[in-house]
Amino acid sequence: MRSLDNTGLTRRQVGTRLAAALLVAGALLAPALAPQPAAALVTSGVQSFRIRIGWFGYEPSKIVAAAGRPIVLYVGRGFGCAGGFIMPRLRVERNNTRGAITVRLGSLRPGRYIYSCGMGMITGTLVVR
Repeated sequence: MRSLDNTGLTRRQVGTRLAAALLVAGALLAPALAPQPAAALVTSGVQSFRIRIGWFGYEPSKIVAAAGRPIVLYVGRGFGCAGGFIMPRLRVERNNTRGAITVRLGSLRPGRYIYSCGMGMITGTLVVR
């Protein structure tokens, strides 16, 4: 194999080293780029969260709430399959194609509750602790 420039490295060696550097950079940056759970706005003991529908899914895609306190979700307007908002475990099925919706969940027991679009392609998680 031919050397690239005057480094003495072949194309394969350069490619291998570049791939290794990208893997290390990805491993170091992953924690900083991971989505952070949303903070609740607590008013009169009710935990409120705003969920926006962005280019890459629900924002936030993870919500952490306290068990034993009422939870309210404000979900933005959706288009296409994001025009349906469901939480199968809680039997929530709502249409948000005409505008934002309010989903009152009441107090929940500890656990993980998945929310998604009507087709299940866009998902998020409500974690109750």
